[in-house]
Amino acid sequence: FMAGQNTSGEPLTAISINHRNDIFTLVTATGIPGFAYGSAATADFNKDFIPDIVAGGIDLFNNYFYDIYYGNGNGT
Repeated sequence: FMAGQNTSGEPLTAISINHRNDIFTLVTATGIPGFAYGSAATADFNKDFIPDIVAGGIDLFNNYFYDIYYGNGNGT
């Protein structure tokens, strides 16, 4: 999981998926708002053995947000 700013100063988020063969896929269409100032953590919040993400910070419009994003097991 990565969060920060692009070269234009716009907040962004991305997830890097590990395919377990030294190949990673960068996913930028995550549904998680781009944010530059905040934090994130992974855990299995709903006990389905698929990693989930909790993230919070300041979005593009300087609004504070936090939410849990549940993994689907297919990279989304």
